[in-house]
Amino acid sequence: MNLAVVAAAISAGFAISAAPVQAGGSIAVVGAVNSSTCVVDGAAAGQAVVLPSVGVSALPNLADTAGDTPFSISMTDCAVDAGKTHLVHAFFEAGPRTNSEGRLTPDRDTGGADGVEIEVLNEDRTPVRLGWDDASQNSQKVVVNADGSIQMQYVARYYRSGELRPGELDASVQYSIVYE
Repeated sequence: MNLAVVAAAISAGFAISAAPVQAGGSIAVVGAVNSSTCVVDGAAAGQAVVLPSVGVSALPNLADTAGDTPFSISMTDCAVDAGKTHLVHAFFEAGPRTNSEGRLTPDRDTGGADGVEIEVLNEDRTPVRLGWDDASQNSQKVVVNADGSIQMQYVARYYRSGELRPGELDASVQYSIVYE
């Protein structure tokens, strides 16, 4: 009985190895190690963006928004090379509060507001898709100033996503700085 299983396995191995093999390809991996990146301003590193209190009437329909609140991420000491333009952008990481739409969902375990999410916009008012892959996030790229400083402007706001229940809400997202 065991010999039959071994013989069948060996036969299958020969059958697989006898199959024609298609030509392969190659994968190029490209990257960079920078000697210096930027220092995030201490206040911006762990800041709290406080949205204004809004009434349920400010969000009457699905996808309505309210409470636009500007905030910024500031950096200093970014490397500057004469004659070369460096770009920086924030990469907002996926986490327990980022949803598939790229918005922040509040911690519903606290019994707070429901049917509302937090949307983050770039300075030009286009949505940032929090938690998506870097290429798809649409996070704005900012040119490093000659003095090595940067200020990235954003807006956070409420976004109605379902049946509203009044209450407090909180959510957070981690970010990393991508230096080009």
